[in-house]
Amino acid sequence: MTTTRRDFLRKTGCLLGGAAIASTLDSFGMLNVCAQSGATDYRALVCVFLNGGNDGNNVVVPLDAEFTNYTNVRNANNAGLALTQQQLLPVNPLSGRQFGFHFNMPEMQDLFNQGKLAVVPNVGPLVEPLTRATYQSGTGKKPLQLFSHSDQVSEWQTSIANVSSQTGWGGRVADRTAGLNGAATFPQLISIAGISTFVIGTSARPLAISDSRTALSAVLPLNDAPSPATAAENSMRRAAMDRLRGYDSELVLVKAASDTT
Repeated sequence: MTTTRRDFLRKTGCLLGGAAIASTLDSFGMLNVCAQSGATDYRALVCVFLNGGNDGNNVVVPLDAEFTNYTNVRNANNAGLALTQQQLLPVNPLSGRQFGFHFNMPEMQDLFNQGKLAVVPNVGPLVEPLTRATYQSGTGKKPLQLFSHSDQVSEWQTSIANVSSQTGWGGRVADRTAGLNGAATFPQLISIAGISTFVIGTSARPLAISDSRTALSAVLPLNDAPSPATAAENSMRRAAMDRLRGYDSELVLVKAASDTT
């Protein structure tokens, strides 16, 4: 097929225009954030990662016609994993269907009924959409080391399912949004579970602190201090903590953290 000069110029123009749009799309998501940079309130994304220790199929259970299928699957081979309808805490989403939370989650039921909680099901690390047929035939791309618990835990934190990554999606978000924090030196990422992959970025580094139940004497130990600590030593630790809490209190993030701790 012969291509005229006009067709060549038209197609080239479309290609260059598409490339320009593609290079700009990456910045569009920042516009709304920048537009709100004058906000004085505080926002935080809190991530609770259970390290895979959660039976999601019993957290939110369908209470409509699908309940029979749920029961059959969960009780197959005498597994006895299904909950009864009487055990579940019912909720009615806008979809018109009815679901139930696990009986140990009444707080989640209350938050859902108040419109303060949403459930996002059927999510996980994938390279591409994968069906049972494409998985069994080997034509679909599978996550790296599928069925390896440790690898899947890592992929949840990196959000990259086809290769190993040394950075997490939390850390990469902090990399991209660091400029929005102005001159603040307080870390954007705070972990109370040590240094995990999730909070590692290319340049962003987290503040790893002890669990809130950790004694103050363990958080601020004094070198060569006898054990147990004396009242005077505990007073010194408290004074040191109060001084730390007072630093840069004019910064929204630091002030919010100080008010909390």
